[in-house]
Amino acid sequence: MAFIANDEAKFCRYIQHCSSIIRDWFVAMDYICCFPNFSTHLVMKKAIAYIMVVVVLLTIGGLGFAIYNKMLKAEEISERIRELRNFELNRLYKGNDSELSKTSYSTILTYFHTECRFCQSEIKDMQTHESLSQSAEIVLVSDESQSVIRSFVQNFDIDTTKFKIVLDKEQTIKQHFGVSSVPVTFVYDRDSLLIQSFKGETKASVLYDLIK
Repeated sequence: MAFIANDEAKFCRYIQHCSSIIRDWFVAMDYICCFPNFSTHLVMKKAIAYIMVVVVLLTIGGLGFAIYNKMLKAEEISERIRELRNFELNRLYKGNDSELSKTSYSTILTYFHTECRFCQSEIKDMQTHESLSQSAEIVLVSDESQSVIRSFVQNFDIDTTKFKIVLDKEQTIKQHFGVSSVPVTFVYDRDSLLIQSFKGETKASVLYDLIK
């Protein structure tokens, strides 16, 4: 991310330059005030107008940099998640393995929150779609506490033989995938290449159509 740091340095120099211009302007105003017969009203109007222009330019520059930085971050995440990376998983219910890695199946990873009704609806729909769990490895990830997730699994009668329930305590997976809202779902093919990602509730039939 050296290029982002470099852009931040440029932006800081831009702010310093604008601040220097404003400071020099006030110094000039003090100097002008020393002369007789000058129009205080006119000078102040020009000073205010100049300052307003500088403030607007600073605001536009700041917003532009923020948007640009956000775009760069989105591109970085997009490149990072293009292929499914091997993760050591903190599984609440032990199965055959404790890794998120290449398999002979497609992989569906859903980041959720137990109190999110859209997450609840999506997971319920996944459970009732028999073909989906038979055709893909389904991984449900949350950064909530172990007790909260266990209670959720029990209350919604989730079949832990069909789903990998993963605790992301350190938010490693969350940061890797750039998760900012839930539910969010990532669908990978048998070669662990990203097919598509979804923000918001996604129907199991839509997911199945991508991997069948």
